[in-house]
Amino acid sequence: MTHTDNSKQASKQASKQASKQASKQASKQASKQASKQHNTLNALT
Repeated sequence: MTHTDNSKQASKQASKQASKQASKQASKQASKQASKQHNTLNALT
């Protein structure tokens, strides 16, 4: 493996990790928002 191959691999891994993290965060946020909405609706009724 050449040096370029290594850094290519590394950056691929990094961006994969990053997007996994991002989507995890996003769905966490979304469900937090959703349950907040839900609670607000319950409080109103």
